[in-house]
Amino acid sequence: MASKNQKEKLIFIEPELTVTQFDYLAIIHEVRREGGAAKSSDVAAAAGVTRSTVSTTLKSLKAAGLITCESYGPIHLTTKGEAIAQNICAMREALADIFEDVAGLDERSAHRAAAAFKGAAPEQAAEQLALLRRFVQKNKKKWKKFEED
Repeated sequence: MASKNQKEKLIFIEPELTVTQFDYLAIIHEVRREGGAAKSSDVAAAAGVTRSTVSTTLKSLKAAGLITCESYGPIHLTTKGEAIAQNICAMREALADIFEDVAGLDERSAHRAAAAFKGAAPEQAAEQLALLRRFVQKNKKKWKKFEED
């Protein structure tokens, strides 16, 4: 635990990023993780917007040093962009697990609710959420009884 004199490290270290920028970083990361090269058309499809809409945000991410890309070419996350994207996705996954396993949402609803997460969180938040999820899974009978009480 951090002492009172230490600032708590935040998962998302770029408070000046917009909600759209957070989402696009996560989308690029997810597309790449699934084994493909991310393109503006992938981002547009995942975000439910046109490619011209994506273009403006990609330019801002490039100017911020979070991505590299050429016109009509694949989008690559920089080291800094990758770190932010990994943190966004880790937190969203932990939240989706909690929404599904603890709150009882179906998988799709849990992921949609988790995708709404756009802010800063303590560095250990995702780990603590994963720990809570594991506890609930190991103690399902106790959890169900607790829910009923």
